[in-house]
Amino acid sequence: MSISWEDVQSIPHNYSFVSESLVFSENKDYFVSDTIDSGSQIIISEPWLDVVYSASAAYVCEDGGDILELGFNSSNFIQSHSISSHTICEVHPDKIAKAQEWAVGKSNVTIITGSWYQNKDDLSTYDGILHNREFTTDQFWLSSSVESFTKSGTRFTFDNQGASGSYNYWGIPTDSYQEVSVTPSDIQTYFTSSIYYMPKKEF
Repeated sequence: MSISWEDVQSIPHNYSFVSESLVFSENKDYFVSDTIDSGSQIIISEPWLDVVYSASAAYVCEDGGDILELGFNSSNFIQSHSISSHTICEVHPDKIAKAQEWAVGKSNVTIITGSWYQNKDDLSTYDGILHNREFTTDQFWLSSSVESFTKSGTRFTFDNQGASGSYNYWGIPTDSYQEVSVTPSDIQTYFTSSIYYMPKKEF
């Protein structure tokens, strides 16, 4: 399944997620929403996703250079590689605070507050781009926007948890998919496969 550009143009930018209070715990980060799923816990991140974050970071950081992270989730894994700079766009105030605290003492890290789409005209070009799971409608504009942040040879991967096979919900053209073995927890139902298909795109 993919979304056409005509469909995308009719979708309003929605940042209602930023008003939700996040809960950070040992086994999951989540928020409870009455607007998204009738009071259910909406999980942002869990430890089982670390293998996905690690593989994604390894791919976009393979050639080093300047890295753009859309959403503060994979930062520790990105920092484990030899890179020149690490720019993070984060829209949620609770995660912005955590990102700013985390970035203390890391001279190559820049935190940009607000969504990547809101800041798109001020972003530079990067050698690697990693899009983490997000809860705004900005993700529908990834396909039409991401190339403006790239150089020749930029490596790009994006959240693909909504797909159960080697395709992606967003309709973003990819070169290939890397199969990443995962063990999803039973406290969530949005992803149940033992294989995560990591999209790989080189510009």
